[in-house]
Amino acid sequence: MVHEMRMATEQRLDWTKIHDNQHYYSELEKEAKEKICGLLQLEHAYLFHATSEEKFNRIIDEKKLYASGGCMVASLYSTPAERMNDRYFRLHNLGRYYFEEEVEKKFSLGKPRGLLIEIVHTKPHRVVGLNYLQMGSITYSIFTQIKSQFSIHDLDILTKFVCFNLNQVREFLILTKSLYKNKLTRGIMMNYLSFLNNAACHLTVLGRIIFESISKYIMNHQNDEYTKKCKYYKELNNYNYKNMFFEYFPFLRRNFDTGKIRFLADDFINYIATHHFITPFDDKDFLKTVLDDIICMINKNLLFELSLDDLLKPLSLSNPSILLESKHYAQLTGKILHDILKGHDFMPSIEYHIQNSIRMYWNENNISFLYNDIVPKGEIGLNTAQANKSYTYKIYECNNGVIRNNVLEMQKGERIDDLELVSDIIPYERSSNR
Repeated sequence: MVHEMRMATEQRLDWTKIHDNQHYYSELEKEAKEKICGLLQLEHAYLFHATSEEKFNRIIDEKKLYASGGCMVASLYSTPAERMNDRYFRLHNLGRYYFEEEVEKKFSLGKPRGLLIEIVHTKPHRVVGLNYLQMGSITYSIFTQIKSQFSIHDLDILTKFVCFNLNQVREFLILTKSLYKNKLTRGIMMNYLSFLNNAACHLTVLGRIIFESISKYIMNHQNDEYTKKCKYYKELNNYNYKNMFFEYFPFLRRNFDTGKIRFLADDFINYIATHHFITPFDDKDFLKTVLDDIICMINKNLLFELSLDDLLKPLSLSNPSILLESKHYAQLTGKILHDILKGHDFMPSIEYHIQNSIRMYWNENNISFLYNDIVPKGEIGLNTAQANKSYTYKIYECNNGVIRNNVLEMQKGERIDDLELVSDIIPYERSSNR
């Protein structure tokens, strides 16, 4: 525990980089963020968590609800619920979409089930934005702290994997650095698209940046009737971009791994044009705006500590320790390390150290709730490690709803006694109580 606390303290500066660092929001995004934060600052805050029937039964049987993982990092994934009266709670449209459209198709394990979580704070707390695109430096920092625990064989595998993939994307990163804040012609954009999709095969965070940028464009430009309803409630409409991504990447329904997304420009343009949720639709503006945003996000989140001179030097395996100890490459090295460590059974488990360290940071700084700092879509992460420390909670069944004025209001069911929000760090694959 002393060693883990020391690690958390040493990385405090790194942790501060991953939250509340979004400097520009559109007016729509500002309203959405303010609405989310306002609901979470209420004396009684309400969250909606959806899961499959099989997982729900296991949660009830074992009386334990674990953190969900994903972009909200070691927290319980949920969406806001707004109290209408003692019985009914209006779901954020993201929660409604997940409950009605995703859970059943994702798990194929019976009907979706819902839980309503009532949070009452007994101490001051914070609501912060989380930029998961900056998590590479965290992975890198923790890896450098614990790398002595890896075998020489495993370190050799990791070093070769990182070096190979960085060299594969080096030319793309040089191009991205050179295009930052420069005018994009049609020819440059088409060439860049080809480079981008190839590079995403070696650096999965690029798929996540594609997802965030395209989603942001759609959410800020859509003007169909349901979007107007969401705007009335100061929410960004999640339906249109989700439907489009599921259309072209159906595997996302099973595992929402946006790192596997590619920029299918012609398909996306055709989808938007034929589904009429952006009218009028300018395909040239779509392409230019999104690619400008992608280039900006890569530079601000991945390349801010790297100069062109750094990138122009090919990486060599003749002195691999330079790569794994270079803070200039921390974001990129961390992202690639995360990909291989997540997919293989290396010891020690870096995921455990990351989750444990971030929980400590949240607790030290009284952070109870997190939202997506890149675009405030409606994702909320609940820090379960603060349960019964800075807040008390009650959990209710929440499976029956009614549609009123094209919004879903869920009925609060029976309270589930003795259901515990678990703060233990349990690897995702070892428990389905989520």
